[in-house]
Amino acid sequence: MKSVDMMIEKIIDELHNLGISNIEHIIPSVHFYLSAILISTEKNKKNQKPLKVLDIGCSKGYGIYIMKKLCPECKFIGIDIDEYSVSVSNTMLSNLNNATCVVGDIIDEDTVKSIYLEHGLFDIITCFEVYEHIPSQSAKKLLKHIKFLLKSEGLLFISTPNKRIYDIDAYTADHINEVFPQEFIRELELAGFSVLNIFGLYTQNPTLIQMLEKLNLGARIGDRKNDLSFSKKLLRYIIVSLLSPDRVYSSILKKVSYKKYLEFKAKKARLTGDYLNSSLIFVVAKNTAKT
Repeated sequence: MKSVDMMIEKIIDELHNLGISNIEHIIPSVHFYLSAILISTEKNKKNQKPLKVLDIGCSKGYGIYIMKKLCPECKFIGIDIDEYSVSVSNTMLSNLNNATCVVGDIIDEDTVKSIYLEHGLFDIITCFEVYEHIPSQSAKKLLKHIKFLLKSEGLLFISTPNKRIYDIDAYTADHINEVFPQEFIRELELAGFSVLNIFGLYTQNPTLIQMLEKLNLGARIGDRKNDLSFSKKLLRYIIVSLLSPDRVYSSILKKVSYKKYLEFKAKKARLTGDYLNSSLIFVVAKNTAKT
C-alpha cells in the first residue's frame, strides 16, 4: 500500500508541475488510471505484444500521461469532444511516443468507425467520469461502441458516481445520468460485458449517510439542488463532525496547507470493496465473445 501511496503522491506532484489545474478534483481519476494500467500490465506479462489502449473522455491528457509513465511500450489513443482539452493533451504528450489525443464524439457512429479503421481493436479501454454526463440512451450507445472497439476478452475500466452516496455531498448540475451501482452493473451486462471486479472510492460512514438521508440534509434531491437553510446547514455540519471527523479535518487542512490537503485527500481516496457506501464506483469488466 505504501508503494501505491508514494506513486500517487509523485504523480500528483508531476501533474501540478505540468500546470494541471484543479488537482483535487482529478484525484479519483489518478487512482483509476493507476489501477487500470497496473491491472492491465500484470495480466499482460506473458504476452510479448504491447497493449493498445483507448482513453474515452481523455480531457487534458493526464490519464494517458500517467499510464504511459508506467507502460512506456504501450500505445495510447485518447478521444474527447473538447478541442481545447485535446490541444492541451497533445502539448503535454508531445515528448512521448505512441501517445496522442483526437477530437471526436464517441457516441457518433462515424467517429467510432473512423477510430476502428485507423487503429483497429483495443486491448484496453478506459472511460472515467463520462457516463453520468450523457443522456441515458446515449450511455447505451457509449457501451455499445466500447464493445465494438474492444477486443474479445479485452478489459474495460469504467467509473461513475454512486447516485445515493454522491448526492448526499454534492449537487453537480451537468450530471444528467447518475445511477445506482446495481443499475450500472446491469447496463454493463446487457451491453455484453462480464463484470470482474467492482470497487468503491471515497467510502462513507453508513450511519452518517442514513442520518443525512432521514433528515433530508443531502445536497441533491432527484434532479434538483437541495437548498438548505442556515439552521439545516449547521445541523449537517454538526452531524458530519461527529460521525466523520476526517472530513472536517480535510476542510481545515485545505485552508492551512493545500499540498498537505492533497496528500491527505489522495490517501483517503483508496479503492475499497465497499462500493455500495462509496461516492464513486470503479468497475473492471471483460468483453465477452463478439456476437
